[in-house]
Amino acid sequence: MVIATVVIAAATVVNLLVAAAMWKEMHSGGIDTHNLAVAAATQTTNTHDLAVAAKTQAEKMKSMSDAAENMVVQEQRIADNAMRAIDLTTKQSKDALDATVNNFRRQQRAWIAPTNAYFTSEIAKGAPLSWEVQYRNTGKSPALDVHPIYTIQQVPGSKFEDNTFNEFIEADEASNSCKRLEPKPGSDVAYSDQPDPYKLIFSNHLTGWVKDDVPTGGTAIVLQMCFAYKTMDEVHRTSFCYFYRAGVSPANKQMNICTAGNHAD
Repeated sequence: MVIATVVIAAATVVNLLVAAAMWKEMHSGGIDTHNLAVAAATQTTNTHDLAVAAKTQAEKMKSMSDAAENMVVQEQRIADNAMRAIDLTTKQSKDALDATVNNFRRQQRAWIAPTNAYFTSEIAKGAPLSWEVQYRNTGKSPALDVHPIYTIQQVPGSKFEDNTFNEFIEADEASNSCKRLEPKPGSDVAYSDQPDPYKLIFSNHLTGWVKDDVPTGGTAIVLQMCFAYKTMDEVHRTSFCYFYRAGVSPANKQMNICTAGNHAD
């Protein structure tokens, strides 16, 4: 009995020792687990802080990138504005230079202009006609390669009375021919500031050309002329129109300047 009691007591002591050892181990393990949990929490906090710091850094980098991009855009805008200003200044300078050159050319070029036209023969049915045209160079440079052409025709007096004369002259083939006329190389030179006008003398030997009613004013004689010439390496043209109508024109066979067909470029 005593032995059994001793054995039970010994077993109880052993169990107590084992339980104490187990409790100690569990307590130590719990501390380690807690420490691990705290460390994990700390690591999580540190990771979160790193993530926040990385995000902040990324935002700063994006802000710096946006600022740099804005600076590039602004600099490009400044460069574009500067280029437009340069282009505008260049165009204005070119326009001013062109205007100066053109003004100089206008002031120094030749200008062919008629001064007079009249018949040198009798104006009668069956009589041949002859007439003279006078012109000047009213400019400052010589007119080179002067090429004159003319057309003479009889026009019904009714065109003066119904106001269709001007339209008739402007639409006439002589006006269109003048637009196509070119200087004639090696032909006449018309100098400026000459004391006497240049003269062109023409004759029409067709004895039956003058109509019956020309001497009475029923039909008018119309002379159209065109000059093509060169001046300062440019081609220019002058066209003009004279008419003779009995009862309207002077008695000395002087021709009147038309109210149409007179142009100069």
